[in-house]
Amino acid sequence: MKKSYWIISAVIALAGMGLMGIGHHQYVKAQENVSPLTESYSGIDKIDLNIGSAEVNLSTDKNAKDVTVTILHPRDSVQVRDENGTLKIFEKSKVFTFIPVWGSLPMQINVTVPENVTLENLNFDFGSGKGNVSGINVKDCSVDLGSGSLKFGNINAVNEFTLECGSGKMEVSDSQLNSLKLEAGSGSIFLNTTKIEKNLDLEISSGTISGDGLETAGNAKLRLSSGSMTFDNVTFGTQTDISISSGSAVFNLTGKESDYSFNCKTSSGKTSIGENSGKDLVQSGGEKKIISTCSSGSVRFQFSE
Repeated sequence: MKKSYWIISAVIALAGMGLMGIGHHQYVKAQENVSPLTESYSGIDKIDLNIGSAEVNLSTDKNAKDVTVTILHPRDSVQVRDENGTLKIFEKSKVFTFIPVWGSLPMQINVTVPENVTLENLNFDFGSGKGNVSGINVKDCSVDLGSGSLKFGNINAVNEFTLECGSGKMEVSDSQLNSLKLEAGSGSIFLNTTKIEKNLDLEISSGTISGDGLETAGNAKLRLSSGSMTFDNVTFGTQTDISISSGSAVFNLTGKESDYSFNCKTSSGKTSIGENSGKDLVQSGGEKKIISTCSSGSVRFQFSE
């Protein structure tokens, strides 16, 4: 009796797998046959994206007059709406389906903005997908990234630029920002050849942040827990406050050591300024002030001249 039971169970399981395979094949074939969706929207000055997993590209076009959205391999869960000048692109709550979706074609969302348009606001809520934002002019920008990857290039942000990153990867390069506030958990952050006119506020937990060619003109606050922070060719502005717990930080500063004034306090960690190292280091010099507190971590300052 038991033998017959297991034989019947195996047959049912194989039949189910066969039906699932057929369903999966039909699902992918159906995706291949779906034409891209393209729509244009006029009078858009705000964009709000809330996407779970997809490839999203946001760029500018000097010949464009309206905002254009093109979706490749669209899913039924995606909606695009114009709500009084705010373009909303989001995914509806997913309903359970008996058709499996593994191996399905990845959805791609391409948004094109006229080059001469400065957006009032850009909100980007991104899960585990991949995104690229380039050449955008915006007044205020807010980004929340989960475990995906997101790149910003050649961005001009007039007011606030706020970034939150969980375990994902985020990069900002070749950009001009008025101010930047960034919080990261265990993710990876890259800031390259980016100028910040006013204030910089960074808070990193167990993640890593690095960059080359970062320049700040105003005040900066850098807080690091157990992660790592490395900046090459970095130029700090009026005053920079650095707080290190058990992490490590290295700053290769532009200019000479005499361009900066230091007030550094260390508990069980280590602080180095050029050739000098110790627990408490105070050096009077230039107008640019750096205040550093370090617990059990380490912080090192080096100079290009």
